[in-house]
Amino acid sequence: MSTTEVVERVPVRSLIIEMAGRFGIEPGKLVPTLKATAFKTEKPVSDEQLIALLIVAREYNLNPFTRELFAFLDSKSGGIVPVVSVDGWARIVNEHAQCDGFEERIADDGTWADCTHFRKDRTHHLTHREWLSECKRNTPPWQQSPRRMLGHRAFIQTARKTYGFAGIYDEDEGQRIINLGDAPEVPPPVSRAERLRDAVTRKRPSGDEPPGDVAQEPTNPPPRPNPPLTGQASFVDDVPDPDELVAGIQAATHVEAAMVFADRARGLPDNERARVDAAFRAKWVPVVGGAAK
Repeated sequence: MSTTEVVERVPVRSLIIEMAGRFGIEPGKLVPTLKATAFKTEKPVSDEQLIALLIVAREYNLNPFTRELFAFLDSKSGGIVPVVSVDGWARIVNEHAQCDGFEERIADDGTWADCTHFRKDRTHHLTHREWLSECKRNTPPWQQSPRRMLGHRAFIQTARKTYGFAGIYDEDEGQRIINLGDAPEVPPPVSRAERLRDAVTRKRPSGDEPPGDVAQEPTNPPPRPNPPLTGQASFVDDVPDPDELVAGIQAATHVEAAMVFADRARGLPDNERARVDAAFRAKWVPVVGGAAK
């Protein structure tokens, strides 16, 4: 698939345009540039793998051009393992609204390091300790600067527990995942119309009913007065219903389908758009960068 075809897809198109504007680069150049620089591989990078990386970059406000974020590829599953550098971890911690500072300590003999993160909205802080004997690897950074690397590890693991960062890893974790073959899978690309139909009409498995008071969508919904969706056709209605968008997000079977509904909320008033965004984050943020539930 060519770069032009990727840019013309929706909601992929909106994501690429958004990220290109953020980094001050033409949308048509964003795709090949990141494929060549943001992945640790000599193999071809697919469009789906690139989009998965961009989703993580947008969610955590990370810059792949400055190596705050990059990815390993898993050739067996077609997935990616998003890897965040220590600079990237420092950014998402310091930019978190509830961050109230942190403290780092390293043993005099260098055998352990721990870190404490403080949150403004909690009375009890969290401390996590890492041990050199469990973390040290036979790589140049660990051989040359073991105390510094151990401090990084303690900072990252404490941040993950304190703020609930999900779907991102440090480089050592990413390499271990690839070696074990556990990289998360990336959903295959489908058209916008197929995403909408799949999210709205697909019947849920038994025991997986929608939460709360969201009604189960019928397997064969009644026909709409608008023309049916085909190929790259526009949506069936001009003004989206926020209740319908929330229901679609909750019923979606993978993150790409949910993004269709989330993107439609851009034209809504601020309060309605915030409600749709909250529904998306509640269900899909914990699985971004990994396999959707």
